[in-house]
Amino acid sequence: MSNKKLLYFADPMCSWCWGFSPTIHEVANQFADIAPVEIHVGGLRAGNTKIMDKDQRLYILNHWFNVNEASGQPFDFSFKMPEGFIYDTEPACRAVKAMQQLNLAQALNYFSAIQEAFYAKNIDVTATETLAELATEHGVTGQQFEQAFYSDEIKQFTQSDFMLSQQMGVNGFPCVIGQNDQGYMFLAQGFQLYPQLENTINRWLDTPFNSP
Repeated sequence: MSNKKLLYFADPMCSWCWGFSPTIHEVANQFADIAPVEIHVGGLRAGNTKIMDKDQRLYILNHWFNVNEASGQPFDFSFKMPEGFIYDTEPACRAVKAMQQLNLAQALNYFSAIQEAFYAKNIDVTATETLAELATEHGVTGQQFEQAFYSDEIKQFTQSDFMLSQQMGVNGFPCVIGQNDQGYMFLAQGFQLYPQLENTINRWLDTPFNSP
């Protein structure tokens, strides 16, 4: 029997991944027993140290308008981040890896909660206290979360995901790759609505052999 799963490469602070959120949740629900979704964080701007300036803010907002138009996902376009805000996606990515270790069943919901906080509620999700508070809404205590979040193990898991993304040839997020006993197949590279991706996944599932 073929061992099939869907590798989801994404970053909680990637706006197109927020647009894709309803799609990946529907995929996770519909294909849970056939090809479960496995999250891998991408590190879109991991380790960024540059304070966001006016030009970057306008650049980001332009993406947000495009994602909102394509997906209908809500955004707070005021985008009033704290003074000196640095768009570093590593903490949010690491938080997802911590949740995967602590409560795997809630990992995708937690991923989406980070997205909603950032895009729709104008909350700084680079702050550890924010990530910990969101974690408490998904079955873990703040202490459990922070212990995992700051651990060398979770830091390494996060970096390993970044490296895996590069090794797999993922050059943009969101990305869905099907994996089975025969290898891998790219199923979605970029934003898609659910019906399109559903058809692609079903074709992949119906194919006896998939080449890398």
